[in-house]
Amino acid sequence: MNDYGGIRDCYYRKKGKPVPESRTKMWKQKFPKKMMCAAGVSYRDPTSIYFVPPTSKVDSAFFLNNIVKPIVEKDIPRLYPGEEHKVILHFDSASSHTTSAVYSYLKSKKVKYIGKED
Repeated sequence: MNDYGGIRDCYYRKKGKPVPESRTKMWKQKFPKKMMCAAGVSYRDPTSIYFVPPTSKVDSAFFLNNIVKPIVEKDIPRLYPGEEHKVILHFDSASSHTTSAVYSYLKSKKVKYIGKED
């Protein structure tokens, strides 16, 4: 068993000779260079995945309106019906996650959270 004289998947190009069109591979689509999303994990199930548009700047207002509010208003009641008081949120220490606007919203909704350590 050998591949002598058979067709191979590789092509060895000689210097100065162009590669035949039949041996080149054309990519059909490109993957995005980067993507940002947010999601939560709990004992019961994951939250929804929230995708951040590529041109968006994730400041405190964007984070609050597009990530925190949907988690508090949709995901927590779905995952913990009648037991919302058991949930404790924890975000990383990014500046948009630790603003007073985010903390005051969570306090107004009576959601427990782990704040940024000083």
